[in-house]
Amino acid sequence: MKNLTISIFAISVIAIITSCSSLKHSYRQVEIQEQSLLVTPVLVDIDVNLEKRVTAVSPKVKGVNDAISTAYYMALEKSGADVIIDPVYKVESGRKKSIATVAGFYGKYSNARKIVDALPEYENLDTNNIKKALMLINGFRMPTTPTVVSETGKQRKKAFGKDK
Repeated sequence: MKNLTISIFAISVIAIITSCSSLKHSYRQVEIQEQSLLVTPVLVDIDVNLEKRVTAVSPKVKGVNDAISTAYYMALEKSGADVIIDPVYKVESGRKKSIATVAGFYGKYSNARKIVDALPEYENLDTNNIKKALMLINGFRMPTTPTVVSETGKQRKKAFGKDK
């Protein structure tokens, strides 16, 4: 009887210890601690497929960030994508556990090259067009009448080189 009790106790302890395992996923975000390590910067193009949606739902995990990371990783694994374009997350949190859903578009890296090798692609690029595009992307309009701040801090409008 004593051997049976010890056996049941040992099996219970083993079951409890082995059931407390966890699974954690990560994606390609690596911080390099060693400052003397030289890394060649790489430029890649991303082929975006707006017809192919990428989605995944994480299992219940501890912490919102772990749920988001797990959902992102699972979406990459399931779809075969290298990156999720415009990811949107939905997070449901309970007392101690969270579930995250990610949805976005399929992105695949292509044309990987060293930045030094890519410089000739940008030689004839007009920087004014880049500035205009960035302003449009960020929701800014090109100023038609510049605003000049005087030395006293008051603003005055200056149109075509003349004070108004």
